[in-house]
Amino acid sequence: MNSSKDIRRNNLKWLAKSVGGITALAKMLNKSQSQISHLIGLNPIKNIGDKLANQVERMFNKPHGWMDHE
Repeated sequence: MNSSKDIRRNNLKWLAKSVGGITALAKMLNKSQSQISHLIGLNPIKNIGDKLANQVERMFNKPHGWMDHE
């Protein structure tokens, strides 16, 4: 079973793929490309916090809590 941080990371990776990659996702979320790379790049060094998870859910019209489900 994946941890919540892994589930969030996988969901954000999936969304990034669906919009054309990390750079496109970063632009949509008004973040820098490096900020998003720190979350879902090859060697992620940061976890996705509640604030960003909520922002992503709103941006993509997902129900609250979507980021926490596989």
